[in-house]
Amino acid sequence: MPETAHRVLAVLECLPSDGAVREHAVEVVSASGGYLTLVAVVPAVFPFNPGLHCAPRVTKVELRAQAAAALERAVALVPADIPLITALDEGRVADVIARRVESAAHDLVVVRRRRRAFHGWTRQPAAPVLDLV
Repeated sequence: MPETAHRVLAVLECLPSDGAVREHAVEVVSASGGYLTLVAVVPAVFPFNPGLHCAPRVTKVELRAQAAAALERAVALVPADIPLITALDEGRVADVIARRVESAAHDLVVVRRRRRAFHGWTRQPAAPVLDLV
């Protein structure tokens, strides 16, 4: 399956596993001669407010900046000869994947291994999902 994937979506979640996701996606795209779409998902704002004296809150703007920085670092490590599309997206990771696959007809999605094996998907993507790490 990965050898025939020409439109590869790599999903970055602002986690340590992002490096492995990017590396594997680059390997697949290099072998197939396709193109890579890197999407960084903006982390959700933590809904619990512990109070003013416990911990500072991270704002949505700060989380978006963190995702943009993670995407920028990942782009810098992609070889120049690989066609690349980048984007920031918001929402649940599963929904972002389904939306991106639906709009761009990706052949393969590379994402970190999910704790619950994607049971919480509201929409199933049309492309195969390759879990890593």
